[in-house]
Amino acid sequence: MYQKAFTLIEVMIVLTIIAILATVAGMSYHSYVVRSQLTEVFEQAGSYRTQFIASDGHCDAGRQIGSGTQYIEKVVINAACRIEFKLRQDRVDTAIRGKSIAFDVYSGSCSSSDISQRYLPKDCRGQ
Repeated sequence: MYQKAFTLIEVMIVLTIIAILATVAGMSYHSYVVRSQLTEVFEQAGSYRTQFIASDGHCDAGRQIGSGTQYIEKVVINAACRIEFKLRQDRVDTAIRGKSIAFDVYSGSCSSSDISQRYLPKDCRGQ
């Protein structure tokens, strides 16, 4: 006697494997989206840093030095003389929505107290 179709257990095993792979792929894609949005913020940080140093370089805490972009709501100088980027509430992923990241004007280092370390570049982790 020849078997012409898959048994029910074989189909269930295949579907379980596909579901596991889809879950892993979904989590990886989410991480990729968040990192790509933060990469754009880091690119903007370089230009704001250059602009700040080239203009006057004075540390006036609370002074807004730039307008927002696609992912950035506002850019201000904070009390520690760091350029702080406040991320938008609407166009970014929920993992970084409304959060902030600060860049040191002179050393170029960065830090964030409210963005998960796994999304930040190695240079920004644990500072």
